Amino acid sequence: MNAYYRKCFHTQRAAAKQRRVPFHLTYDEWIGIWQRSGRLLQRGTMRGNYNMGRRGDVGGYASSNVDIISQAENLRQAAANRKARQALTAAST
Repeated sequence: MNAYYRKCFHTQRAAAKQRRVPFHLTYDEWIGIWQRSGRLLQRGTMRGNYNMGRRGDVGGYASSNVDIISQAENLRQAAANRKARQALTAAST
């Protein structure tokens, strides 16, 4: 199982890099956050799963800036943040 979670960690880190989001967690920190949440076995990207979300969907992935939240809540935060950015862009043009 450890190899599976290491792959999950590397996948999340690579996805963050591709989105240009800083990722400041080591594997031990990452797995510890998941284990303490009690949601490790429910992590994933499908409805009903849980994600490691950045608070307010801003900033980097760091132990002080992440929570384990439902996939639905993660999508809500991302949509709200996207909407706020679009409003700022429209106001500045």
